[in-house]
Amino acid sequence: MQKQLPIINDGDSIVPYKKAMEANMKKFGKILVAVLMLATLVGACFAFTACNNDGAKDTLIVATNCEFEPFEYLDDNGNPVGIDMDIAAAIANELGLKLQIKDMAFDSVVGSVASGACDIAIAGLTVTEERKQSVNFTQTYFSSSQVVIAKNGDAILDVTVSDPENEDEVAAAIAQIESMLNGKRVGVQNGTTGYSYVSGDSDDYEGVAGATAVGFPSGALAVQAMLNGNVDYVIIDMVPASKLAAANQGVSVSEVVLTGEDYAFGIAKNNSDLLNKVNAALDKLIKNGTIEQIFQKYGYSSGLGE
Repeated sequence: MQKQLPIINDGDSIVPYKKAMEANMKKFGKILVAVLMLATLVGACFAFTACNNDGAKDTLIVATNCEFEPFEYLDDNGNPVGIDMDIAAAIANELGLKLQIKDMAFDSVVGSVASGACDIAIAGLTVTEERKQSVNFTQTYFSSSQVVIAKNGDAILDVTVSDPENEDEVAAAIAQIESMLNGKRVGVQNGTTGYSYVSGDSDDYEGVAGATAVGFPSGALAVQAMLNGNVDYVIIDMVPASKLAAANQGVSVSEVVLTGEDYAFGIAKNNSDLLNKVNAALDKLIKNGTIEQIFQKYGYSSGLGE
């Protein structure tokens, strides 16, 4: 015997349960469609928060890592400050854009720009062949080098160069330092050219024979690890190295420069329009002295125009 469907009161009429369920499912479907449309609309609103009413971008989103004083770091109130952050503000002003800073791990900076999550990488970023595969670089604005930080009294600090212009003498000093790094644990910041210099994990550097690169989120943590005896040395960019040495008693920076590097800003390969605009803004800021004034504000010189 076929089972009788239950009867349900549906307002003005009496209908079988099956028909009631079908009616309810139709209502649910309409509600679901409405919810999905609303979610899509909300998502679109968030996606265009960096755009004005005409659909054009009104915000320059900067990817950086605030662990690289004096180029980018957090002040006492947790705000991103530094040489690069001031340059970013000057560029945004030239372009007539608002500025948004996204602080992230350094080894995520280039990828965030390549993926389109951010517009520009401004993070004491060295131009390398490996990074050129992911982003295009603007003109350079500063020259730097990797240097060794060691505990005071360490023999590696005794290696000197009397004539920095003598390439043979410099090469001999670098070879001597690298031989002293053999068998040592070297603290480096993750994703940096210092890491690649020690490990040889990119085509830009061969690596230091016998040395082990130990990665840290920041140079400050690497120096602390050295003071605690967990690594033997730290290798990082020259200017941040000087700040780290000044902030930590008992350490000094070797005067021998291990590399020659140029800093620039990274922009997504499919964004040639922004690349051209930033280059034009940089050119103006260099020529009118703004970039040099920013460097001098933090006690350094850009070296531009020398």
